[in-house]
Amino acid sequence: MITKAQAIRNVTRDDPSIDNFEIKRRIKEQYDLDVETNQINNTVGAYQSRRYQGEAHKTLLKVAKG
Repeated sequence: MITKAQAIRNVTRDDPSIDNFEIKRRIKEQYDLDVETNQINNTVGAYQSRRYQGEAHKTLLKVAKG
């Protein structure tokens, strides 16, 4: 049995910049667990501090630059 904190870490390992809604969706899909925003924030930090750390940010930069 995997803990919710470990599930959050596993989902955000490759791309910590995904938003909380996407984290919740992936955890529900992969582990059939329900997590809350406060659990995500306590485990990997708030989205505001994570959004510049991963692949999602790099993709957005390419789109913005055209």
